[in-house]
Amino acid sequence: MTPQEKDRALSIMKGNIEWLQSMEEAAASLYADAACILSEDKELQDLFICLMKDEEEHARLMARALSVYKDIPALTVPFEIDDGLKDRHKAIIKRILDMIDDGTFTAYAMLDSAIELEHAELSSLFIYVTESLKEYSEEFVDFSVEVEKHKRSIERFLRSRCEFELLVKKIPKIPSVWNEKILIVDKSEPFVNLMKVVLTKEGLVNGTDNGKDALKRIREEYFDLIMMDINLIGIDGMKLYREAVKIDTTIKDRILFLSSNRSKEYIEFFEDEEVKYLVKPASIKDIVVNSIDILEKRNYS
Repeated sequence: MTPQEKDRALSIMKGNIEWLQSMEEAAASLYADAACILSEDKELQDLFICLMKDEEEHARLMARALSVYKDIPALTVPFEIDDGLKDRHKAIIKRILDMIDDGTFTAYAMLDSAIELEHAELSSLFIYVTESLKEYSEEFVDFSVEVEKHKRSIERFLRSRCEFELLVKKIPKIPSVWNEKILIVDKSEPFVNLMKVVLTKEGLVNGTDNGKDALKRIREEYFDLIMMDINLIGIDGMKLYREAVKIDTTIKDRILFLSSNRSKEYIEFFEDEEVKYLVKPASIKDIVVNSIDILEKRNYS
């Protein structure tokens, strides 16, 4: 690549990334407005605050991408953002801003537009930029995962509220770039099978009744959620937890204990370790809500 060709390629990519950054900033501002307007609905407000923070992080990452691209020796530009794509995204944002201005803004319309924004070509282009820079900076390694969590949080919210049921059908049925992995550790096979059904929409669910087998799996692969009982075959849940934390100290934030044992020793253990726990029998709703709470955590480094 000649110096002239590299300068032209860098100029094109710089324009691409600057536009992506501006769209992420515009989306963050839009979600911030929605959170303020919908403050009477705490669940909706929390969703839009979360989405706003995601978009702010995406914008920051695009600013970082601009500096990293300058140092790539063999720069290639596989795409240019055409005016039609830019116009479509601007139109989505303008539509919502107009509704805010004229007082016709509704939660349904905002969520409908969020689906359009998050599943349009912009998302794919953003993932392309971050994926292409993974080998040059660790900041970009996990961001396709974070983008997937960002989009999935909207779908999970829609599924949780019957008044938005029709919007779920508008979410494109496209392959995910990543799926959460869930491990269920419980000596009751019927309970493991139940959790596979209940959590099937949340990720790839595996199960075992054996604490030693669970520890082996934890050593070999990453799980976004580990749901475990205290009383297990092989080793008990307390020992499994302590051994797992030795492997990865962050694992405590991804564990949900479910146990019918209400002894003071176990309750104090859960509270001292500051891990999530539910006492069996727990409602399906509580299990799902606590599971999603763990799965929805963002990695803002």
